[in-house]
Amino acid sequence: YALGGILYWLLTDALPNGDTLEEIASAHDRANGRAAPPSPRDRRPGVDRDLELVCRRALALAPDNGRAHLRRGVAHQKLGEYELARSDYEAAIDLDESDAAAHRFLGNLLSEHLDDLASAEEHLRRAVELDSEHAGGRRLLGTVLTKAGEHADALEQFETAFGLDGDASAWFHRCY
Repeated sequence: YALGGILYWLLTDALPNGDTLEEIASAHDRANGRAAPPSPRDRRPGVDRDLELVCRRALALAPDNGRAHLRRGVAHQKLGEYELARSDYEAAIDLDESDAAAHRFLGNLLSEHLDDLASAEEHLRRAVELDSEHAGGRRLLGTVLTKAGEHADALEQFETAFGLDGDASAWFHRCY
């Protein structure tokens, strides 16, 4: 999908889903439906037909592919587009509630960028429930619990993570 967006921009000098953050957010909002972007040939008639087909195929996000939403969410988060990332992580969870990675990524986003510790804790607890052997998920949950002032519970998560991978010692100081 991201490559399709880049190719679209290279072909047309325009973004496929709008020119402002509001337009892009609206284009990606599941509640609004997901309309296809205008054809590159509509914007630039000289674009090669085969290249246009490649671009349109790359832009077509499979609406029922949770991993595609998760990966696009990661890309949005790296770009600082936190609400778009949140929307994609939530879409991944809607498609597969048992996706521990989607819960971890959403929990981390909510904690680090959207200042919603309660929801972050909920998603990180669900991630740990789904994948109890993932040390990173336990460290993230421990960090959120520390921020919430729940130091004993945080320490328990850090100790469990340390037992899983031996690499949690640097996190213990966050409990105090």
